[in-house]
Amino acid sequence: MSNLEFPEVESTEIAYDGYVQIRYDHLHYTKRNVRAQHTVIDVKADAVMLLATTPDGNYIINKEYRHSPKKVLLTCPGGRIDEGEDPSLAALRELREETGYQVKEAHLIGQAFPFPGLSDQKIFFYRGENAERVGTAHPDPAESFETVEMSPEELFEQIQKGSANDGILLTALMFDQLNGKSSPR
Repeated sequence: MSNLEFPEVESTEIAYDGYVQIRYDHLHYTKRNVRAQHTVIDVKADAVMLLATTPDGNYIINKEYRHSPKKVLLTCPGGRIDEGEDPSLAALRELREETGYQVKEAHLIGQAFPFPGLSDQKIFFYRGENAERVGTAHPDPAESFETVEMSPEELFEQIQKGSANDGILLTALMFDQLNGKSSPR
């Protein structure tokens, strides 16, 4: 028998409703008679990430400025899934839009909730091989990044040195390793 207790939501306040919704859920844990306020960020869409490699095994990596940490992070291409869009097609679209690269297929390698303390957004992680540049990138206007090819050795060395890494890239590499692809030194 589990001791997990699911709270009752007594009320909800919407603090902001735009690109994301921020709300405060007022919770009641009835078994313990504990009340708490929980902040929820509803990003209104799940997301995809595509870990792509070229025919010679280099990773397609974005060096992307992220405003919240005010740093350039190593990350892999990805973004929100449009309403009604198949996640694998969203992964292919994001790779093409952000990098100008294309792969024939995106294979699901895992799924995770990247920040469950604040949001119910799920990220679908995909792998694509034999990526080829077929055009130019068309990022969203508020995105700032450059796309580079990095050998596995170079990428893992950067990670081990403590470079600024997007946790989603690290999760993608972990799923990739579980699926027998990534090979850390």
